[in-house]
Amino acid sequence: MSLITTSVFLRKDNKILLGLKKRGFGVGKLMGIGGKTETGESIEDAAKRELFEEVGVRATKMERMATIIFNNLHYRGEVERLPMYVFIATEWEGEPQASDEMEPQWFTLSDIPYNKMWRDAQVYLPEILRGKKIEAQFEYNESNDFTDYWLHETPAKILAQLDDEKLGFKKTDVDSRSNCRVAARAVLIDKTGRVGLMRTKANYYQVPGGGVDDGELIETALLREIAEEAGYQASVIYPLGKVIEDRHFKPLHQVDYYYLCRAEKYVGQSLTQDEIEKGLELVWFDDIDSALKALENKDLRIELPKEKIAFICARDIVAVTEARRILNLRKIGGASLKGRHE
Repeated sequence: MSLITTSVFLRKDNKILLGLKKRGFGVGKLMGIGGKTETGESIEDAAKRELFEEVGVRATKMERMATIIFNNLHYRGEVERLPMYVFIATEWEGEPQASDEMEPQWFTLSDIPYNKMWRDAQVYLPEILRGKKIEAQFEYNESNDFTDYWLHETPAKILAQLDDEKLGFKKTDVDSRSNCRVAARAVLIDKTGRVGLMRTKANYYQVPGGGVDDGELIETALLREIAEEAGYQASVIYPLGKVIEDRHFKPLHQVDYYYLCRAEKYVGQSLTQDEIEKGLELVWFDDIDSALKALENKDLRIELPKEKIAFICARDIVAVTEARRILNLRKIGGASLKGRHE
């Protein structure tokens, strides 16, 4: 990935700060404040640095609201696939000041001049200003105008918040947020309603899934992980929600996004060396209750780091239980589930 960019909108009461681009790509347009990440820099740190460099304020309260992919964007003589992470900042130090790059301007939310912004802002900005966290993808032409797009809201429902104490372990003073990660995971069913879990040589089960790479959409990572681990092309049926993990024994703050997915076509596993050593193997269970029993069966597990296995199984049990609730609520089996995000 050659470029990863950020964009920050300052919001105060019913006003939003936009920046008038004074030079370079997009000159003359109003936009969020941001720019490119630097080598070794986190996305959040890059957003804060660009905000300070361009308008002279330091964000003290900022939330990531969107991940947007611009496909086939023509940028400086190259055709790029450009990811952009969008933030809303509600607290900051200092007052916005003009720089060589940006002229900051305040607008009321009802009077945002979308006609002076990139056209894609008309699509995604109203959504995040309503408090939605979204993913979007825009397909561009040679004139840098999008020809097609899709957008959806990321799962907002919190299924569980897990930490060492809740799982029966001693909590340390180590800050879990020193290491942050986002993951995408699937409760995978086939057309007959069977549920697929990954069995390891350590004899415990987990749902397929893994980490979301920088510049990757959550659902893109989800489908990639299902194909690599389980060996199936899959489709998303329903967003189940997220599990928030704070592991203090091994500093990690992780947000796991869970989806109910259907296995469509077998294409063969493509495991990493670590996954090969872990012995990942797809096992189909006749129904969701059988899959839950396998996840809950502590007697099967070989003695590995107890805390790690406890987190894996606890989060997956919560998600599979939610999937069962959704399936029972609809009163239909896996073979009858229809479209995406119904």
